[in-house]
Amino acid sequence: MSRSYQSLSGEEIIKKIRSKNRRTVLLCALGDLAVVGAAAVLLFMTANEHRYVYAIIGLLVCVLFFVALTTVMKAALTTLKDVANAKLFRKFGAPERLAEAISAGAEHPLLESRQTLAADSFIMKHNDFESYVPYSAVLLCYKKEQRTNGILTSVSLVVHDAYGDKTEYPFKMGKRHEGEMNDVMRQIAEQAPNAAFGYTPQNLKYAAANARRIPE
Repeated sequence: MSRSYQSLSGEEIIKKIRSKNRRTVLLCALGDLAVVGAAAVLLFMTANEHRYVYAIIGLLVCVLFFVALTTVMKAALTTLKDVANAKLFRKFGAPERLAEAISAGAEHPLLESRQTLAADSFIMKHNDFESYVPYSAVLLCYKKEQRTNGILTSVSLVVHDAYGDKTEYPFKMGKRHEGEMNDVMRQIAEQAPNAAFGYTPQNLKYAAANARRIPE
């Protein structure tokens, strides 16, 4: 393993989640301040030039950014109130149980890249424990390609879990790595026989209709 999870503990997972959400709160708060500042500058400039239509459009954009950032910040603050009862643990088990699963699966990974770890029973982004999803809890997955001016710039596997959450896992590009995502998807198909594959309106509706509520 390029990154060792051999001695991973439940307490370490809790600390990582706490640290990540603290950063999220700080960044979102700074983002909200920047949006408010941009809105104030926009109002000042457009009022002087009597360009009220531009002011309204700009303010609507600022409001959308502000709401999006605030929503993310609220979710992070909720997690910080009781990290030991974070959404990850309510979905997939206690911290120590997840630590054992990650440690065991990482010893002989199906795939390990700079950003993504795919074991024989789960997938996650390195050191982002909230991205952990066991294959048995997958409702939908599909390949996503990002292109800039027609040139492929990134490839990822998008996974919708049984609780309605969606996560993107970056994969390596190039012919040498073409089969890696297929290997992971085969594991998902074996362990989640009811999972759907491919980005289609029907599959998106299926995932939304079958998502379960997260236990309290």
